[in-house]
Amino acid sequence: TGFARLELELGPFFGIRDAFGELAAVAGARFATERVALLAHLETREDCRRQGYARALAAAAVRALEGPERRVVVQLNEGEQAAQALFASLGFRGTQEFRVFAF
Repeated sequence: TGFARLELELGPFFGIRDAFGELAAVAGARFATERVALLAHLETREDCRRQGYARALAAAAVRALEGPERRVVVQLNEGEQAAQALFASLGFRGTQEFRVFAF
């Protein structure tokens, strides 16, 4: 997984390393303002899945990012049932569908 240098400067990132010191999972904010933080890059290495890393990182990121005036949001693609279930179990709820246009 690659991260843009600017992304690493705009929001905090969290990681879990395996017994060999290799990165097993990562989560972080694509950006964080006073009012909103976009949680992104929740990824777990394939051989480290089903061990609770994604849940632990998502929960830690939310605790670090949320505040009295700041909401934490995630953007999920259609069909990401596992991610939808994870975030729903952490208290997130779907709010709306939207379309992105590019030129």
